[in-house]
Amino acid sequence: MVARLKAFTLVELLVVIAIIGILIALLLPAVQAAREAARRSSCTNNLKQLGLALHNYHDVYKTFPRWTYRANVNDSAALGGYYGNDWWTGYTPAIMILPYIEQGVIYDKIDWYHCPVVDPNDTLFRGTAVSAYLCPSDSPYSSIDPNQKGNTNYLYSAGPCFGLYNDAQQPGVFRMERETGMRDIRDGTSSTLMVGEILMGDGDGSKFSWGDIVQQVAGPATNPRFAFPPKSEMDTWGTACLANIGGPVDSSAGFAYRYPLGGNTFLTPLAPPNWRYPNCTESTWSTGYQFVGARSRHPGGATHTLADASVHFISETINFDTYQALGGREDGTPVGEF
Repeated sequence: MVARLKAFTLVELLVVIAIIGILIALLLPAVQAAREAARRSSCTNNLKQLGLALHNYHDVYKTFPRWTYRANVNDSAALGGYYGNDWWTGYTPAIMILPYIEQGVIYDKIDWYHCPVVDPNDTLFRGTAVSAYLCPSDSPYSSIDPNQKGNTNYLYSAGPCFGLYNDAQQPGVFRMERETGMRDIRDGTSSTLMVGEILMGDGDGSKFSWGDIVQQVAGPATNPRFAFPPKSEMDTWGTACLANIGGPVDSSAGFAYRYPLGGNTFLTPLAPPNWRYPNCTESTWSTGYQFVGARSRHPGGATHTLADASVHFISETINFDTYQALGGREDGTPVGEF
């Protein structure tokens, strides 16, 4: 009798391979979802730290910081003619709260007489990454400068306004020329945005990414204080910005680039998270017409810290007017559930 060898047939082998392939296909999305859940949890923890740090700062100074503090001296010569003690080169809330997130070693080295982009400050901030300022779901800032590490995914709300150069038109928690205290948040701290998530720019002006700032020609009508621009006006503005992609894209000012700079770290919650139109500014950068909205790589929305230091994931489908009302500190529209 001839002995018969035991083995898989070709059909059986193919069936086993197909089953393994199906199992892998079912497992990979679950693994990716678990990883994103962990990254989102880390991002939430970061924003909670920032909220508590801002409250600790308030406990000491009885106010939240401005969104920018000008340097003591004018470093315009070192900056190629730009004003070295202007608002856009001033120190930000991200700098002021460093001692409250266990980063006093950075804070203690700051040369307050000079602006953040003049050495020795430039070397200090450019080369120092702060993990509490970075969302792990986003890609690192892909600047051609390998030393550029001092970036952030979290911006400070100036409120839903275009009047960024007019302190009286800044309805958010953070204003350019004056501090805001708890007493000034009359809509309630649980109804007012304080910090929001943003995507990093790509550092490449030849192509567009959702962290970039698109420059377009004409600005929208300036809204008076607390008269937030309606959706129709924002759609008109956004359409013009969208049409100019491929034109002068200024990604060097991608609003996650350099956490020390006042010009790069403010949020204008004029439209819901992950708005279909890009971040945008008027072509001259001179009027304050700038939209910098919350964006994230978390599916369906972006994470925010409210003025009571609570952290909320806000859906990109939130009502347009409700989201704007969350951005204002005393517009008379307290927001309950959202």
